[in-house]
Amino acid sequence: EEDVKIEGQPKLYQDPNTDSGTTVERAFCNNCGSPVYGRNLKFIGLIAVRLGLFNPLPKPGMALYCKNRPDWNKGAIDGVQEHEAMPEFTEDLKKWLQEKGVVI
Repeated sequence: EEDVKIEGQPKLYQDPNTDSGTTVERAFCNNCGSPVYGRNLKFIGLIAVRLGLFNPLPKPGMALYCKNRPDWNKGAIDGVQEHEAMPEFTEDLKKWLQEKGVVI
């Protein structure tokens, strides 16, 4: 999160309809309504920035909901952890998040 700078004040929505049952804060551009990021407040320091904000796109660090990929997008990306759905909060996931600077 400390590596992300957001200009202006986004509109925020508290979304309780999540796989984990934990409310996720979703931010949208105050001018056009485009999604900007999602944040689970249980993971201090971690936000999921929407890829549509980048040109060129960065390489992902983790792939989620791979079971829902269309057939044309079934290839793995070298070095990227892949999960069929949202992963359980295991020690491996905790370690990966901590390596990324997330305070748990």
